[in-house]
Amino acid sequence: MKNYEAVITYKTIDPDNFMAKKSCSRCYEKEHWWKLANTIRKIANIATSYKQEADKLRSLNSELQSTNEDLKQKLQREK
Repeated sequence: MKNYEAVITYKTIDPDNFMAKKSCSRCYEKEHWWKLANTIRKIANIATSYKQEADKLRSLNSELQSTNEDLKQKLQREK
């Protein structure tokens, strides 16, 4: 089984700076850009908490597997 390390990153959006550089008719209202920036931040925070929980579960799983193996060996010796 391969182990992979997950990294969660995101780039913040500065709507004021973005709109100052992109003076075009296709630019949406600044409020929409702020909503997008906040949504991206929330998603990254949720992903981080899920990753932390998954790491805890992996660690617990490893401990339980080790305990299980120890118990199997103990039973084999007692037979």
